[in-house]
Amino acid sequence: MSGTGKTLFILGAAVTVICAVTALICGAVIALKGLTLGGTEEVFYAVGTRTENASEQVRYVRAQGGAGVLADGDFVIYAVYSERTDAEAVASEEFELLDIRIRITDEFSRAVSDAVTDTEQLWRALETGEASASYASYCLTGLAEDLAAYGAQGNVLAAAVMHDATEGEYTVAGNVRHASAFIAVTASAREDESMAYDFQLLTKSCRLYYN
Repeated sequence: MSGTGKTLFILGAAVTVICAVTALICGAVIALKGLTLGGTEEVFYAVGTRTENASEQVRYVRAQGGAGVLADGDFVIYAVYSERTDAEAVASEEFELLDIRIRITDEFSRAVSDAVTDTEQLWRALETGEASASYASYCLTGLAEDLAAYGAQGNVLAAAVMHDATEGEYTVAGNVRHASAFIAVTASAREDESMAYDFQLLTKSCRLYYN
């Protein structure tokens, strides 16, 4: 093969490799774009118990410092975790796990998902003494303001979070647990339904009344 032929062969091989790599990169980008456009999903793990007397169990769990939020019809949540291993660590014969799935399709759903994680970190900090009650109230108030910026749907959650920021009957950590679980359950039930409608169902089922 002449020098020119070799050069053309090498150039052709190089072009082939470049095209193959480009195709792989483009395929990956398209896949990622499809994932973003179609929406991803965040999974949280609720620890709680199933009961035939939900309203009574909700009050009991709240009194014990738990979230006291009803999900899946008869599942009363004690706390919601971002990591399954953390949830499994506290699960026992008394407590079981329930997956709570939040579809991430827009900025609001992402903000709601982040709020669940942030409030989990907050009640953990309260329990270890790394955060104070006043700091927790400050954080919940700021969270309520952030959620309210998303309009009607955000206002529904903001009202519940603000109630927890000022609630004095239960423990501060319990109030933050409640805010975390309430946001998670409401967002998971959202789908194509009205957030306000979900809120009414949840507050009625949990015997919760917000000012």
